Amino acid sequence: MGIRQLIAMIGLTGMFAGSAFGQDATAMALASSMGTNSLAIVTWEMDEGAGPQRFSGLGVCVEVDDEGGGTLMAMGFSAASAPEDYLDITVILPGVEGEKLEGTLQGIDPLTSLAFIRVEQAHDCRPVQFARESGLSVGDEVVSVGLLPGELGHIAYVGKAYVSTSIRTPEKVFIVAGGELTQVGSLVLDSEGNVVGLVNQQMWSPWQMVIQRQAVNVPVRGQQWTDSFLPVEEFAEVLDRIPDSPDQVEPVPWIGALSAETVPKNLWAADGLTSPGVKLHDVIPGYPADKAGLVNGDIIVAINGEPVEQLATPDLTASQAMRNLTELGVGAQVTISYIRDHEEHTATVAMTAWPTRPGQAPRYIDISIGVRVREKVELDQYIDKSATAKIPGLIVLSVATNSPADQGGLRPGDLLTSIAGQPVRTVEVYKELMAEQRASTVTNSIDVLVRRGDQDKAISIRLD
Repeated sequence: MGIRQLIAMIGLTGMFAGSAFGQDATAMALASSMGTNSLAIVTWEMDEGAGPQRFSGLGVCVEVDDEGGGTLMAMGFSAASAPEDYLDITVILPGVEGEKLEGTLQGIDPLTSLAFIRVEQAHDCRPVQFARESGLSVGDEVVSVGLLPGELGHIAYVGKAYVSTSIRTPEKVFIVAGGELTQVGSLVLDSEGNVVGLVNQQMWSPWQMVIQRQAVNVPVRGQQWTDSFLPVEEFAEVLDRIPDSPDQVEPVPWIGALSAETVPKNLWAADGLTSPGVKLHDVIPGYPADKAGLVNGDIIVAINGEPVEQLATPDLTASQAMRNLTELGVGAQVTISYIRDHEEHTATVAMTAWPTRPGQAPRYIDISIGVRVREKVELDQYIDKSATAKIPGLIVLSVATNSPADQGGLRPGDLLTSIAGQPVRTVEVYKELMAEQRASTVTNSIDVLVRRGDQDKAISIRLD
């Protein structure tokens, strides 16, 4: 090869390398700009019985109104909790002296747990335009942008990595290598600057620590630096139905069974299966599966003609089957193919909305005696396998150490059935009866009756 040819090849190599570097730098610069103008920290308070606790997550601007107010999409919330449990929502804009704004919960999508936070006050918020499909393959470069911790001023920072594989959890998740992504909630961009995903809750990774000269496996997962993300196709539809209030959140469809498990492959023949199947447990009377004639132990093998998909583990297979049902919507008429006694049958199930779940039941924290209680919901009688399942009352969720309730003998898990001889079923009645007892000048204690296991127990709680 001549010297001129060699020089020409070196020049071409440098040109392509420079082009790739330029594209890479452009994507990272764009990501950094989005972090400064489209991200914010969202904080909120919850009290689960141990006192108020502060939580935080990363918010992404998705809407702006004519007055300059905006809507943020954030992770870290749960649709299993009641909207009113999220208190004192604050939005902190990035910057050394980040401005703090008041936020309001517009709703939490029940399938993805993505929350939407409304900020009425005008502020600099540039809405992010998400792609509809990620279109990524193994080897593709991605960058992400997050915000550094508060002590560093919530300044935008950028990560870069390459797609190494995709897995189902059962959601599709991309794993990256050759670099790291930024924190949970971060935007993920492809090399052309399209927003193609969000960094979601990270999976545990096995690491080893040497303890007393022995290698010990320790499960860890990243906080500031992460290694997987959720592609946009897993949540794009959520952006088409942003609620204005929690009342507008679409309900979660439900087949009417509390749980399901995948039949292990070595038991297929014994159960009459030739392909993956998901066995139903705790079919609730009066709900869709029961109305369609399904019973405990029936094994679903197909949904609307599509066979149950086998994923990497039995738990993922069952989760995917239930996820397929929830995606069909409330009111959908679903054809279920199932095995019972080695014979295949079909049933048409009309999907309904999940009833109120225990985590959404009204609760009350009585600071004066140190107890947290909640009302019973319909599902409690099926979830609870103890003797208290069908007995009415309030469930004691927690008791503060050395509080009057603790010193009186009240315990978590007790069922509070009466106060001063009066039955108690709701938190409002609880508050009324306790107020009456506190106002009484006859005694400085309150007598309550609880059900513990299969026995009633009288407890006297002294008032300070």
